[in-house]
Amino acid sequence: MAKKKPTNKRKRRSKRRPQASSRPLPYNRQGLAKAARGEHVDAIADYDKAIRFKPDYAEAYYNRGMSNLALDECAEAIADFERALARKPEYVEAYVKRGYTRCIIGELETCIEDCNTAIGINPKFSDAYCVRGIAKEGLQLPDEALADYNKAIQLQPDNSEALYYRAGLRLSRDEGETALADYDEAIRLDPNNIEAREERQELITAIHTDTDLNENEVYTGIYKDEFEDEYAEFSGAILPPDAEVDAAFQDLLDITIPFPRPTSEDLPTISEEDIKQYKAVIKTADKMIQLDPDDLEGYHLRGIAKWEIGEFEEAIKDFDAVIHRQPDNIEARCNRAILKNNVGLYEEAIAEFDELIRSEPDNAKSYFHRALSKFDLRRFEEGLTDLNEAIRLEPDNPQAYVLRAIANKDLGKIAEAQNDFTEAMRLAFLQEIGMMEMDE
Repeated sequence: MAKKKPTNKRKRRSKRRPQASSRPLPYNRQGLAKAARGEHVDAIADYDKAIRFKPDYAEAYYNRGMSNLALDECAEAIADFERALARKPEYVEAYVKRGYTRCIIGELETCIEDCNTAIGINPKFSDAYCVRGIAKEGLQLPDEALADYNKAIQLQPDNSEALYYRAGLRLSRDEGETALADYDEAIRLDPNNIEAREERQELITAIHTDTDLNENEVYTGIYKDEFEDEYAEFSGAILPPDAEVDAAFQDLLDITIPFPRPTSEDLPTISEEDIKQYKAVIKTADKMIQLDPDDLEGYHLRGIAKWEIGEFEEAIKDFDAVIHRQPDNIEARCNRAILKNNVGLYEEAIAEFDELIRSEPDNAKSYFHRALSKFDLRRFEEGLTDLNEAIRLEPDNPQAYVLRAIANKDLGKIAEAQNDFTEAMRLAFLQEIGMMEMDE
């Protein structure tokens, strides 16, 4: 279930390309791996192939619907969930996700119908009650919504989404202390729930100052007139307070190049369940390669899974195997180059990115990562040139602005560094609250 409330949208993009296979299951698994990395466009391409080989593959339709939902393609998502249900009529998860998608587009009554159907099939499915509660809250039925959230949490005490939505409902009913307890538990279960953290902080401030909450001030921030003009269709563009930007920039001044090489401890925290899933992918890939030593998909899947759990050197070997069998595989070459930079093989990484840029001169990702390698070798001016090109090709990438800010800072260009960092904060914040416009 999405962390954002249904009115929020997120932008997703990817550049990965799948490899050829005649078996549907590996494509579905590869799509799941890419979706887990946020690469929903390429995940959909994999699900398309899985469906092409197995038109009655209900799970592939469901997974494609989930990626369409992540891309805010609600009509396509609903159509995919319906295709999944046509092939698997008791697919409880598909009913709930179709209902949730309908809730997003304002079809609250039909959302409730889907959830009721799901509950009729499986009365112990926690998410069905949570989604039905969201719809009932939208219909101004707070008591019924609260009962649904309570039931969802009773069935699944670690349902962080149900706790988050119940906290919001309790907050709207001026039940500050119980709302705070729900926010605390939701954040403990899902530390990445930004909305819960922001709303909790607002609540704590209100409790301490004995002020009433204004529902239009849930996000801490200030309004900028120039961005209200630029995004006139939105009711006020919210940006981080200037003091927060300035404080974060002071932290940036402490960062030095070359950067320390990443280790498994530097990776984003992943759950034990995710680790088990990646290890399961590795075992599946092992069997694929054992059956066919030239199975490119097997090497690719295993390389990605090893990368995810921090086994960089082993991942490089798998991409080596792909490239040995298919030298023009751009994705494998790019992955290998990034990993070489991760393990400190900067010159080799740069050489690899040189070849990639010759093959695809408009690939912003290659310029960005080549800049990283050049910065680690203290070749600042060359790195800045690469970053300028990366930003020209992909002007809404906040990471590129942060990296250029660090480089400018190391070159003594403090004003330029601060400008880049402020732009990075603006882009990151707009993306986080779902205000970045989708590419045409």
